[in-house]
Amino acid sequence: MDYDTWRKMTSSKKVEPKKEEESVVLLKNRINHLENEIKNLKNKKLVDKIDNFVDTWFEANKDDVDIGNVEIGPFKIDLLPDEMEKHIYKKSLKIFVTMMGDMIK
Repeated sequence: MDYDTWRKMTSSKKVEPKKEEESVVLLKNRINHLENEIKNLKNKKLVDKIDNFVDTWFEANKDDVDIGNVEIGPFKIDLLPDEMEKHIYKKSLKIFVTMMGDMIK
């Protein structure tokens, strides 16, 4: 999709097409775009959704949920790197979701 088409579709100002053919082209482009978006959402697995959620959640709450920080005297040491902590949270959520799914069945 070219920029002009995208701009016309997403603009808050509704641009009236000059010709009926232009309107048809805009609608076809919009339909194709929405169909592709639906395919992407259907193909996105729950595992990917969990990974994306944990990544954004961890970045927003990194200071509050940092489980690897230990204070030894005047020093503050990070025993677990952030990537390892994210991995632990992701695995925990995946186990929980799988367990809940099995309990529902």
